[in-house]
Amino acid sequence: MKKVPVLVLTLCLLAILPATCPQEDGLPAGKELSILLSATVTDYQATLQDFFFQQRLLTASSLDLKLHLLETRTDELAGTAIQLDECRISLIQSLEDGNITAEQFAVEMHRLADEILILARSLHGLGQTISNIAMNVSAQQAFPIIEKFNAAARFLSEMGARMSLAMNQHGLGSFSAPEIPQLSGPMSESGGKEEGSESEGSGKSGGKEEGSESEGSGKSGGKEEGSGKHKGKKSLFL
Repeated sequence: MKKVPVLVLTLCLLAILPATCPQEDGLPAGKELSILLSATVTDYQATLQDFFFQQRLLTASSLDLKLHLLETRTDELAGTAIQLDECRISLIQSLEDGNITAEQFAVEMHRLADEILILARSLHGLGQTISNIAMNVSAQQAFPIIEKFNAAARFLSEMGARMSLAMNQHGLGSFSAPEIPQLSGPMSESGGKEEGSESEGSGKSGGKEEGSESEGSGKSGGKEEGSGKHKGKKSLFL
């Protein structure tokens, strides 16, 4: 019986392989399958993590515990985003230094692109959860979590733009940078918008780039501004 899931997974992989593998790179079929298998495993692990997080949230005994879980999960995903961006920089540097071949670079960049998209899905789902819970708490309670989430969303969007640029520059095909909807600032008791909800984040992400890698951040960093114009609604998503 244990062989049945493996067989089903294998058949699914073979069915979607032609549509998902980066054929434009001219990679060997074995490398393409390796990329797909890696993405499948990463997607499965991320799905499990998202599921277990939602279960912990549902069984949380208090609202304070729910808020703590949301903040912790936001920190975890933000940390993953930083690690992926550092991996991108390291891969490019390794290629330029001649430490890896062009084929190895292509394989790892495609794996990295898949991981970015999977992370974006998890972060988007987390934003929806924060939005739902934040409507039932005070502005003072919601504000720190929304600030952290928006900083992570901006950083991931900027990193996606830099990844897209790197993929194009090295002839690795197109990559659609993920766009994570930011949350509007929480409403205060009097109905006004909480001040400063958009002030952080850019500084956190801006410091990660070095040398030539900093240019992509500067080009994309200004696109996410302006969300402070929106006031709290039924949903905090813009």
